[in-house]
Amino acid sequence: MLMCSPEGIISPVPGHSHFDDAFVRYDDSVELKAGETKLLDVTLEARKDGPGEVIYAIYRVAEEYAEDKLPVPAGFTVSIEPSKFMAYPNTIYHSTITIKTSPELVPGEYWLRFEQEFENAFRGSG
Repeated sequence: MLMCSPEGIISPVPGHSHFDDAFVRYDDSVELKAGETKLLDVTLEARKDGPGEVIYAIYRVAEEYAEDKLPVPAGFTVSIEPSKFMAYPNTIYHSTITIKTSPELVPGEYWLRFEQEFENAFRGSG
């Protein structure tokens, strides 16, 4: 089991460490006005034993910690690139989350779930 801090840092539950495998950092919130686009950097530090293939996924949820996927409203798009790649030990990788809104987007709070799957290491989300 992993926990995500408010700062967007994945850390293992006490008593079990994956820090020898990988470390992920990213912003955990962003404010946009209708019609704006924001780019967020995701940094993966692969450590000595991993992580192998990396798969990222982002989708909308109802609230913090929710897991059920919701449809994305019209005028709102989110993506991450690259979303799937091979990571080698002792290397740093960068992906970019792109969030776009149209001027017609209904104002509100939108929760996104960011899932990470690391071969030979662990799964996490935030």
